[in-house]
Amino acid sequence: MLTLYSYPPLFGVADNNGYGLKVFAFLKLAGVPFRHEHIFDASKAPRGQLPYIVDGHDSVGDSETILAYATENMA
Repeated sequence: MLTLYSYPPLFGVADNNGYGLKVFAFLKLAGVPFRHEHIFDASKAPRGQLPYIVDGHDSVGDSETILAYATENMA
């Protein structure tokens, strides 16, 4: 199962970063099953920043690249 790593929620919003929120909303609206893990440490991220996803052995960073990956691999 795909796992989205992003910043923790803030004021009831799923992510306190616009890029993470964009990915979260896309995955939800597209009906892609995923786990949402909230972290602060991005040292394991492929680009050293949040958000990023892990899908099996694939790690993908950058919100636009994540959306493209999800579109191609989850259809």
